[in-house]
Amino acid sequence: KVGDFQLLNLSISSIDDKFALEGEPLVKELSEILCGLLLEPAFLSEKFDLSSFEVERQGLIDTIEAEINEKTSFAVHRLIELMCAEEPFGLNKYGKIEEIRALTLADVVKQYRELLVSARMEIFFVGCGDAHKACECFTRRLAGLDRKPSTALVSSCVPAASEPRKVTEHYQVGQAKIVMGFRVDAPDSAQRDAARVMSAVFGGTPRSLLFMNVREKLSLCYYCSSRYDTQKNILYVNSGVEFENIEKAQTEILNQLQLLKNGEFSDQLLEETKLMITSSFQTVNDSTSTVEGWYLGQLFHSEILTPEQQAERLAAVTKQQIVEAANAVTLDMV
Repeated sequence: KVGDFQLLNLSISSIDDKFALEGEPLVKELSEILCGLLLEPAFLSEKFDLSSFEVERQGLIDTIEAEINEKTSFAVHRLIELMCAEEPFGLNKYGKIEEIRALTLADVVKQYRELLVSARMEIFFVGCGDAHKACECFTRRLAGLDRKPSTALVSSCVPAASEPRKVTEHYQVGQAKIVMGFRVDAPDSAQRDAARVMSAVFGGTPRSLLFMNVREKLSLCYYCSSRYDTQKNILYVNSGVEFENIEKAQTEILNQLQLLKNGEFSDQLLEETKLMITSSFQTVNDSTSTVEGWYLGQLFHSEILTPEQQAERLAAVTKQQIVEAANAVTLDMV
């Protein structure tokens, strides 16, 4: 799930043709297999075993039910579900259990056929081989589809929260989780770049304000970090605390945000944060999967940048821009 959009991924990987022992045309053959998976799925056959569908349906339900076992991620999921209840983003990427239980194979086939017509398709070839062989295969196999795909990939964004909301849920746990969701008013790419660096200074690195003050200096939590979603303009602060420190930690998190809004952070912290950000972008090209993930994410932005270009933009963000980005932050839900 990226912003308000659901992504389905079919992928296949192997060595390149030039490494095949007998010179087999692996790129061509694997492209044909991948097209077959997409265009000729087993569930279209009248001989398809219905028990396989039932197993997958139950597996999806089990996946959703198991989310509660990871309390840290579960707390974030609940925040998104409640905070964004009126937005597509608020839906669990796996769906709702009651709706899954009611699904029939006919429902799935209908949705599959609609997907082939309306879904935007992006094909990535990452590696050292000849992409033209894959391109020829997909062009030929997809040419027969009567497609009317949607083109816009812009998620809805709420610029500011009207007033903070608080939701408390009780579970048998040894540690409380605090998740705070903030709306960020950052409509253009330059403002979002500033918000990304701002989030890193706030709580995105081991030298950040939240880590050094809330966790290290005041010992109010086991962990405390922030993350910025560029698609939805939402800033998350995630923390694990003792029950008696819930209010203290929440107050101090908001205090650190106010310090950020006041510009009360050092130039050294800013430069260290930029170096860490630049270093993280250098790892994108370490694997084919991260390269694919990077450029898939770029499709949701106004322009496609390389990791190096994005790193340069973030490195150019000024302290004043960070202060402005922090002042565009409003608390929506705890």
